[in-house]
Amino acid sequence: MSGLLATGKDCPGDTVAPECVDWSAVRRLTVMDMLDTDDRPVLFSPCVVWKDDTWARLTDTFDILTARQTCARLAAIHDKPVQDWTRPVPDAVPREGFMWDAAQAGFVPPERMNEVPDEAPEWGVGWHSTDWLFVDGATDAEFEAELADTEQSARKAFVESGLADVEDIAAALTIQRGEARRRWIMLHAANKKPLPPMEDVPA
Repeated sequence: MSGLLATGKDCPGDTVAPECVDWSAVRRLTVMDMLDTDDRPVLFSPCVVWKDDTWARLTDTFDILTARQTCARLAAIHDKPVQDWTRPVPDAVPREGFMWDAAQAGFVPPERMNEVPDEAPEWGVGWHSTDWLFVDGATDAEFEAELADTEQSARKAFVESGLADVEDIAAALTIQRGEARRRWIMLHAANKKPLPPMEDVPA
């Protein structure tokens, strides 16, 4: 593997050719989004992430399709995982099976806190306020309202249970809010917006 790059620290520039990478030193591939001044993702790059958590772009193209295809192709060749948070995952996390669906039933009772589904899906913090709303065609205002309702439920549940103090709760909710908003933006950037369900019209 002599001469191959085992860390992003040795990259001569921002972009590295796949054939120059020491793939035994790679942790994963990822679709990286680059934001504009309004925090909207407008550019997407396929990136390699080494085991020391340094990274580099693999192409100089910036469209999302190329980024996804490049990551998928190299992942298959080199047997590496791909992290792609630009895709929605509602089918992998059905609402009725997600224990932390605060919108439906608040938080799980203390006696059920340690229950874990047999095949728990990968799920990001705050995503219980994003994916199903996106799939249902919710507006930005409806998303923000759901976020506020979730935070109110969380504060009430945790304060009453005494499981965390007010400062810890506030810090956790700040992280959750930020991740949920980022996820919401990404879903809109990377996927066609679903139409809201049509209301029943009297005959």
